[in-house]
Amino acid sequence: MKDEDKTKEQLIAELKDLRQKLSHDEPPSNAIDKSVHEALLNEKTLSDKALNSLPGIFYLIDDQGAMLRWNDRIEEVTGYSKKEIFWMSPLDFFDEDEKQIAGKAIQEVFEKGYSSVEANIKTKSGAKIPYFFTGSRVIWEQKPCLVGMGVNIAERKRIEEALRSSENRLKKAEKMGHTGYWDWSPVTGELVWTDEVYRILGFAPKQITPSYELFLDMVHPEDREFLNKSVDEALNEKKPYRLDCRIISKEGKERTVYVEGEVKFDEKGNPLQMQGIFQDITERKQIENAWQESEKKYRTLIETASDAIFVADAETGILEDVNQKAEELIGREKDEIIGMHQTQLHPKDMAAHYSKLFKAHLHAEKSISEDIFIVHKNGSKIPVDIRSSITTIKGRKKIQGIFRDVTEQKQLQHQLIQAEKLSSIGTFVSGVAHELNNPLTGVLGYSENLLDLPNLPEEAREDLEKIITQSERAAKIVKNLLKFSREQKMGKTVVEINQILENTLSLQEYHFRTGNIEIVRDFGENLRSVLAESNQLQQVFLNILMNAYQSMVQAKVSGEIRVSSRSMGNEVIVAIENDGPPIPHDKIDEIFNPFYTTKGIGEGTGLGLYVSCGIVKDHGGKIKAENIDNIGVRFIIHLPITAGTVKEKKEEKTTSTLQVNTKVLVVDDEEVIRNWLERLLTMKDLKVLLAANGLEGQKLLEKEEVDIILSDARMPDYSGLKLAQWIKDNSPEQLKKFVFLTGAMDSDISNFCKANHCSYLLKPLEGKTILETIHAIVQQNK
Repeated sequence: MKDEDKTKEQLIAELKDLRQKLSHDEPPSNAIDKSVHEALLNEKTLSDKALNSLPGIFYLIDDQGAMLRWNDRIEEVTGYSKKEIFWMSPLDFFDEDEKQIAGKAIQEVFEKGYSSVEANIKTKSGAKIPYFFTGSRVIWEQKPCLVGMGVNIAERKRIEEALRSSENRLKKAEKMGHTGYWDWSPVTGELVWTDEVYRILGFAPKQITPSYELFLDMVHPEDREFLNKSVDEALNEKKPYRLDCRIISKEGKERTVYVEGEVKFDEKGNPLQMQGIFQDITERKQIENAWQESEKKYRTLIETASDAIFVADAETGILEDVNQKAEELIGREKDEIIGMHQTQLHPKDMAAHYSKLFKAHLHAEKSISEDIFIVHKNGSKIPVDIRSSITTIKGRKKIQGIFRDVTEQKQLQHQLIQAEKLSSIGTFVSGVAHELNNPLTGVLGYSENLLDLPNLPEEAREDLEKIITQSERAAKIVKNLLKFSREQKMGKTVVEINQILENTLSLQEYHFRTGNIEIVRDFGENLRSVLAESNQLQQVFLNILMNAYQSMVQAKVSGEIRVSSRSMGNEVIVAIENDGPPIPHDKIDEIFNPFYTTKGIGEGTGLGLYVSCGIVKDHGGKIKAENIDNIGVRFIIHLPITAGTVKEKKEEKTTSTLQVNTKVLVVDDEEVIRNWLERLLTMKDLKVLLAANGLEGQKLLEKEEVDIILSDARMPDYSGLKLAQWIKDNSPEQLKKFVFLTGAMDSDISNFCKANHCSYLLKPLEGKTILETIHAIVQQNK
């Protein structure tokens, strides 16, 4: 049948059938006029593009709840395919508890013509996304339908929650600081107070309608004229005011308040809005009457941090307005900023990337959330976090950007990472020291035993002495590492500076030699002792030495690092000089500032000299740096000699004979150490009990009593500290017999010993030290 012979109803039915098949991407089964076919395809293509370009989800629903049309965004958001959505009801996209809300909104559309609702879309994966839905009733293909859109409001919800939290914090801050805020429109007369203003005036929040006249009536008669004059000057002469005035509260009490106000004007200079703070300073005035003159400079106790704001034309990118914080952020006056292109705020090498970012932001109308750098007038780069939005002002789109300086945040994050690294290093060093000191104890112990053998060949004796010397050298290196470890916080004691310098140099001397740098010592004799924390001073010296080494290696300079010490007057002076490149004259006063560094990213924190300066000041001293005739750098450290400090006398150890049959329990997981101690003690006619761990030691102590307990501190499963705690809980009097043997002193053991008056010995151990300790404890416990 030809088309001209068909009825109107037949043509409509065929067109509906065609649209149904096109919506399923199926070709028509009947032959259709080519022009109609193409027109319909073009219509669908155009409408699809239009719908898919919408920022939210689009949907068309008939009065039976069938999904007739939707855009691709629904598929992207929900994760359902086109075919799955075709067979779904609109309510299938909601949880049971929200189906009633959504169903009611759909019903309102068909009954009243329009409705809107907020609800969570439930995706195919089960996730919930907050959306704002709108719907309008339309007639499509001769029957009522619902056409609408949904907009993702997750970010809005987050902002609303943040705003509520911020408002709550502000209210608490207001109450604690007795400070309120007010906002007045000279045009409409509308005045808004925060809750604290009501309380200061004697009213409950929102009890009355605020007005300027009401407030003026409560001002003390003697202060009204001055207040009125200040307000008039602010409105007519654009002068912000800050003043103290008296008020008579609702209860009739006189109170003194600090009032601050500032006016915003339009382009023609007409006042738009006046804002300010209102603070009860009655108590402060009562206490500080003598300061009334200085109160003119009173600054608010609560300073709210405001961010930089830039406004630019969306099409041209030209900056049209900024606030004061923006001027401070980039170091330029407002008149200089206005007229610049927004890309001029950023580094030139990032201009292309930022241009693409801004264009994408403009078209998608999404917030820019990545960190971006801006350039200060002095050339420095400042990391900022940008939150921007697009608005329309006088028919033109404007980009409003809020720039937050995140320099300090980035530095603190980096500082935290570095602090964690340093903490990990300290823990690592302590663990390594423990593992090294155990075998060193065995080497030294068995070597000493061999030296005691009769008829030992002289050549073997010499070799053994060399083994002992080298082992003691290794032990000294480990000891120095432990002194530098953060776990070795023993407090300030009387120390010898030359010894600390020697310990520090021994840590790095070999490393320096590999860089063709020679260490020259020039230590003064008979240096006075100082009261200090040795590991902190060692950190100071090590920081300076490593900086010198790195600057010389970087500049490819071989030469000397000279370390000297002298006593002068009431000070000990340490000078560390190097042949490296001099410090730039304009930077020499900045090198002790936090985060100042000339090293590349990842090569330094910029905290070494800053921390060193703090340590020296904490010791009552001072530190400075100077160039040496442009051929090197010298650091000079002054440390005060504390009055009355004397060198600590070393306790003289007894070598008296041990009582025969003294019973000693040895607890150590290292078999070598157990065997050596057993041999050492049995040679002195002592009775020895052996345990491979703390649990074995506990079982032995449950059976018999001993005179001395020598226990390794760190053992797997059941440590020496755990054994000591068991003794404290079950037989505390035996703690005076308890001696920790440890390769690294940590805070847990140190605190336990201080609290319970037990002893400890640091590995590697010497036989003489073990015997003297046993003798001293046995004598003390008699």
